[in-house]
This record gives sequence, structure tokens and C-alpha cells, in this order.
Amino acid sequence: MNIQPKYKLFAGLLVLIGVFMYGRCGRSGPKPVIKPILPVNDSAQITVNPSNHTVTVQTTSGSHTTFLPDGPSLIDVEHNGIVKVTAKQFGLERHVFGGIGYGDDLRIIVGADLLYFRRFDLGLGLTVPLTNSMTVYRVRALAAASYTVFDNTRLTLGIDNQKVVNGFVTVRF
Repeated sequence: MNIQPKYKLFAGLLVLIGVFMYGRCGRSGPKPVIKPILPVNDSAQITVNPSNHTVTVQTTSGSHTTFLPDGPSLIDVEHNGIVKVTAKQFGLERHVFGGIGYGDDLRIIVGADLLYFRRFDLGLGLTVPLTNSMTVYRVRALAAASYTVFDNTRLTLGIDNQKVVNGFVTVRF
């Protein structure tokens, strides 16, 4: 039985989505929403989540979550107890990424991100087919847009110089 590569990729993506959703939902059903309580003598609590790139500031008046990019961020605690988080939400960057995906055939990608806005990245890359006919003319340039799903794992869509739309799962290095 010979299965076409696009069906193999589709089945692989379904498995990845299933594993992702299984980890998100868990077996115990939805968890009740419980308002976090500060320790007795604290005026604020700061929680940094590196895998989601967020920082949460919990105060007596509520909580505030801010996205943290890969660049430097500043957390100020003022003399009156007010916590301010300063993080640049867009700008230039230079991050290398690689991954695997599908356009007109199964391809690997290597590229670099150039711009970011929160969890979105724009970059350029080169794609190479994963078939037996790996010749130089089959290498394609690609403009890509990525969304960071978890930690450094991203979903990437791009269009190559042959005007073929490609979808990839990429990892930022």
C-alpha cells in the first residue's frame, strides 16, 4: 500500500494537534477558576513563565499579564508598591529556525526571523524537498510568517519563489 506524502503529513499534523489538545485539556475536565491570593505581608507577586513568554503581576487590586519577547525586559517595583513591566512588543530580531512541512511536496526549511510582534515573526528561508530528486533547482526561497505556539515551537506559513504556499512546524534556535 503506497500512501501519498500529503496524506502522511496530514496524519502527522492530526497527531500533533491531538497531543497538543490532550495536554491542554487534561483528563479531569475544566479546572475551577480560583483567584490567586497573595502571601500575608506581600504587596505584589511576580510570576515569569518562560515557556509561554509571559510575566504575570498579581497585586491586591488584580493581576496583569504581559508578553515577554526574547529581548531584555525591565521590571520596576516603585516605593509605593506599584509594579511596572516594560517589554518591547515589536522590533527587529535575528533568530535562526528550522523545520519540516509541506507545500507541493514534503520539505525542510532553514531560515532567519527578521521582525517580531509579540508571538508573530516575519522572516526569510530556504526550502529543500525531502524526495530522491534533491537537485539544486528544487531549492526555493521563501518569505514566512510564524506564530509561536509553545516555547520555541512555531507554526509557519510562507510563500516561495514559485508562488507555492507552504506550511511548516518550525523550532527557533
